[in-house]
Amino acid sequence: MAHSILEPSKVNKTAINSSIEELRSLLGSDVDVNFKNVNWRSPLHCAVRLKFEPGVDLLLDRGANVNSESSGETPLHIAAWKKNISIFEKLVERGADVNCQNKNGLSVLHIASILGSLPFVDILFRKGVDVNIKDVKGNTPLHFAAKSTSLEVVARLLYEGAILNCKNDAGQIPLHTAAKYCYQRPILKLLLSKGSEVNTKDKRGRTPLHLAAERASYSNEANINDLLEWGASPLAKDDDDEQPLDLASYKWVVINIFKKHSMKLMCARFNFDPIIDFETTDAYFMKCTDAYLMKCTEEVKRMKLFRSGQNLLSDIFDKYGDPTYLSNETLKYVVFSDLLKIEFPIYASFLEATYERARRRAALLNVAQYSLTDLLPVEIVRYILSFLSDDDIKNVLNTSNC
Repeated sequence: MAHSILEPSKVNKTAINSSIEELRSLLGSDVDVNFKNVNWRSPLHCAVRLKFEPGVDLLLDRGANVNSESSGETPLHIAAWKKNISIFEKLVERGADVNCQNKNGLSVLHIASILGSLPFVDILFRKGVDVNIKDVKGNTPLHFAAKSTSLEVVARLLYEGAILNCKNDAGQIPLHTAAKYCYQRPILKLLLSKGSEVNTKDKRGRTPLHLAAERASYSNEANINDLLEWGASPLAKDDDDEQPLDLASYKWVVINIFKKHSMKLMCARFNFDPIIDFETTDAYFMKCTDAYLMKCTEEVKRMKLFRSGQNLLSDIFDKYGDPTYLSNETLKYVVFSDLLKIEFPIYASFLEATYERARRRAALLNVAQYSLTDLLPVEIVRYILSFLSDDDIKNVLNTSNC
């Protein structure tokens, strides 16, 4: 008789009726509150699933095991999936293991990241949750957050120490996930601005640009453009010898983006990135690209006349080799101002991305300049390095073990 009262039908009825008195009467003094039914659910699992908060309180007061598992999931997992923050917080305060994982290796932080639930994430970090915990496929919470709609959750994970370039079992970093699944441009841009390696290859040799092109549509044009502006190579080949364009689901969408990016590079004479020329006889396409080229040319002309302190705005491209302009605080203010977006609608985001890339490049130069000092003066080494691409400078560092 004691066990029969714990059948899910009776617990569910009590929960649906919100009858705390009925539950209290069912839970006699000789009842095991941690008894599990045929589905391996304890009364606490059922109460949490049905969001029966008074029942949760009563069961916890009667000694219910807060970390009891049902198919690998604890009541805390269920509260996270149900997005019931009140019950979730109660369970945490009663000692629920914030790093518990279900049979798929999903922790509660994984779930909160999947759902984009910032309040749950905040609670977990107050309790010392592991920000880089991995599921059975090697995914961290950041991998899941990167394809969510919550910029705030991504930002919080990064603030708490999420490893930006951590690879899962497929060799993919969170930027791969964002490039393929996320249509929230601010999330992709945040990952890029924090230092995601834009040309990282997964176990199939595919970069984030490969994955973005594969799912190309008009809704993710901005993501593809951002990857290019941050240095993604449209010529990178995967293990099947395929470039991003070869995988494109809508080739004309990708061709149009690549063509426009090449025009921006050509007009700005920014030669560290490859320029692709696409042959076409489509009159309308040619007319559109000609008009875009004229707009690019006009903006570049104005950049060369736009002075900020000791630098011209065009120096961001022209002097990228050794970006000494980074010491110009006035220029920095202009680059990240709303004025730039108004005055230079085509180049604004490209200027921002290049400025941020220049910061990383300067850090590489500051170390790499000492790689050949046994042969040449530091100043000469730095001058030589200024003609190399970012990846080539990294290769110098790797070779010289600086």
